[in-house]
Amino acid sequence: MKEFTTKTVEIKKPVEIVFNTLSSFTSFSTIPNDKVKDFKSTKDTCSFTVSDMAEVELKITDRQPYSSITIISNKEIMGGFAFSIILMFDKKDDNNTFLHSVCSIKGNPMMLMMMKKQIENGLNMLMDGIKEN
Repeated sequence: MKEFTTKTVEIKKPVEIVFNTLSSFTSFSTIPNDKVKDFKSTKDTCSFTVSDMAEVELKITDRQPYSSITIISNKEIMGGFAFSIILMFDKKDDNNTFLHSVCSIKGNPMMLMMMKKQIENGLNMLMDGIKEN
């Protein structure tokens, strides 16, 4: 298992709003991304296809109000990779929140080593996307 920690982003919203938005997959029902297809969601689960290659199923397994949200992949993707992401929230002040995540990926160690930079870039892009929305 390999662990990746993202950069920390500052979101100009109260921690309660950021947490409540990210704690339900239904908040993501209108993802404007040409690489994500067939997005379906409930509060606790979502599924989608990435670039017509991999079907991804995610599940929120834990919510610690205004502190963290744990998300796991519900099935292995692309050659046996499974992962979990913990979103971590820190209240800066009444109107600003710091957010970062830790992603643990289980899979072929050689492939993970070769894909390290792409994974880190993708996770940091995720943080930037959350910050902008």
